[in-house]
Amino acid sequence: DEFLILLTDCTVEECDARVARWKAALGELRVPGVDSPILCSSGHGWGWMHNRDDYAAIIKIADDRLYEAKR
Repeated sequence: DEFLILLTDCTVEECDARVARWKAALGELRVPGVDSPILCSSGHGWGWMHNRDDYAAIIKIADDRLYEAKR
């Protein structure tokens, strides 16, 4: 599954830190009967969003990075 999270008013470093915390938290979750940890791939983009084209460009960057992370 894929989903989109939009963060506002944060720097690139803050975005990277949040993604790292989310991945770490997911890695700590355990599912009864499943021995493997939960893993996730992520791709994120950062930029100033002033119009619809900006949103589309940033989402494309994140999608491309997600594709690379899954390889």
